[in-house]
Amino acid sequence: MSSQFVHFCLNQKGAFGSLTLRKCIANFTFFFELPLSVLAEGLIISKMECNKDDAIKCKGIAEKKLEKKDIAGANKFALKAQSLFPNLEGLSALLEVINLYVASQKKINGEVDLYGIFGLDPSVDDDTLRKKYRKMALVFHPDENKSTGAAGAFLILTEAFSVLSDKEKRSTYNLKLNLGAPNPPLPTDRNGFCNFTSSSSSQNVRNKATDAKTQHMPTQSRTSAPAARSHVGLSNAH
Repeated sequence: MSSQFVHFCLNQKGAFGSLTLRKCIANFTFFFELPLSVLAEGLIISKMECNKDDAIKCKGIAEKKLEKKDIAGANKFALKAQSLFPNLEGLSALLEVINLYVASQKKINGEVDLYGIFGLDPSVDDDTLRKKYRKMALVFHPDENKSTGAAGAFLILTEAFSVLSDKEKRSTYNLKLNLGAPNPPLPTDRNGFCNFTSSSSSQNVRNKATDAKTQHMPTQSRTSAPAARSHVGLSNAH
């Protein structure tokens, strides 16, 4: 059927002209002579182009949600766009911005995890922190990153650095995170009991000890004095 169709077309001298018609037929026959691997690759490319359109839509939704401070929603649609078309223009920069916003929402003891914004450990030294800040500042500076929310992300970064780069502010912040020095233990005596610092507490202990001794005194010793007085009285009567 196809060979007859080609033969018929080649022998026609219609309005299109023989040269144009021959080119169309050549392209038609070339398509059906392609190996399956090449055809499959073409289908994959076609599918990726379709995915690109969907990825552009998801990226746009992510940007709108980021403008409305819906960080979770922005992250969801940005990741969906990445799964559809990873190399979409501007997507990687947008994801970096969103990731910084996500990090700024994490808290420890009610405080924003400033170390987490930089992806560093609380024990980080000043030089490492400064180098990390400079590197990230180049990524999020509005002059370098044109993504939606980049200016806000840069502000978050600079505010976090202003706290951690100041020794006094950082020390206060670490105390809020319970990262400061632990409280010293209470002094103890030789028996392992904590010493009482209050004089009233010490007096109460002494009073209780006296009462305990009185309760355990023998009955004879407590009644001996009155008995002696009675004996003296009888002797005087005689």
